Amino acid sequence: MDWAANHARSRGASWWKSFTTGKSAKLLGGVPHDTYGMTSLSVRQYILAIYRQMGVREKDVTKVQTGGPDGDLGSNEILLSSDKTVAVIDGSGPQDDFQL
Repeated sequence: MDWAANHARSRGASWWKSFTTGKSAKLLGGVPHDTYGMTSLSVRQYILAIYRQMGVREKDVTKVQTGGPDGDLGSNEILLSSDKTVAVIDGSGPQDDFQL
């Protein structure tokens, strides 16, 4: 995970620190998931709060998701969300339906 964040930084991405989760806390400012209990459910609640703050309904959001059915984090998001997921990219491969 450190490599991916550093690669984004080396390519000039201003958002490199938010590129991945699970980064080294001391080196890159990552949040230790086991210490703070960050899970897909807590990240999901954070996103839902942003939607509420912005007056956006989740079902009106179109989303491309990285992480999917091969892992628990992505699969939880797929099961719980009511957005319009048009693509999922996971270790087993990509899936898309841009006709939604």
